[in-house]
Amino acid sequence: MKIALLGSTGYVGTELLKRCLEQQHQVKVLVRNSQKLGDLSKSVEVVEGDYFDKDKVAQAISGCKVVISTIGPSTKKPENVEVYKKLMAGGMANLVSAMENEKVKKFILIGGAATPVRDNEAFNARQKFIKFLLNLTSKYIISIKTMEASILAKFSFDWIIVRPPVISKGSPTGNVMSDERILYGMKIDIEDLIDFILNQITSDVWLHKAPLVCSMKKQPS
Repeated sequence: MKIALLGSTGYVGTELLKRCLEQQHQVKVLVRNSQKLGDLSKSVEVVEGDYFDKDKVAQAISGCKVVISTIGPSTKKPENVEVYKKLMAGGMANLVSAMENEKVKKFILIGGAATPVRDNEAFNARQKFIKFLLNLTSKYIISIKTMEASILAKFSFDWIIVRPPVISKGSPTGNVMSDERILYGMKIDIEDLIDFILNQITSDVWLHKAPLVCSMKKQPS
């Protein structure tokens, strides 16, 4: 399948790109600097450009059946938060508009466990704790991710917002607990997260939903 991957040089995006290629997917990536891809640039179709350039975004997703975005707000607080929020809102609006024009089959977006996607969504204690920590340091991230979800919900194409808690590395369980309303754990290993994301390419279980996901050790049989 031909996939457009946005955020392919980031923490999750790099590992996701490798796994997409291992599974023999055709991949197009949008990057500001193709050198950041290293040797992976030889195995993908590269569009050099910025996420905030609507023409480059349209070029990057053209011909693809699925778009996966691991792009998230910068953890480094911008100089002007309100300007940055508007920039991120414009980026998402341009992206979903381009997907509708290109008749993309499915969009998978990485959100966050502390990001509400429904009005008056009730958080459990784990989500409240994550939200508390983000509010101390990066409150704007929650605002941006909430805004992205509200934009996405207005479009009719198939979408899934995957909402992980803390993303760790080195302890995959091979088992992901997913639920639309309850976060069952505080961490998800990056390998488990990628497994879950890639499973959504062909699965319709979570269409138009936003599963909360975490790694969970398998119970002995």
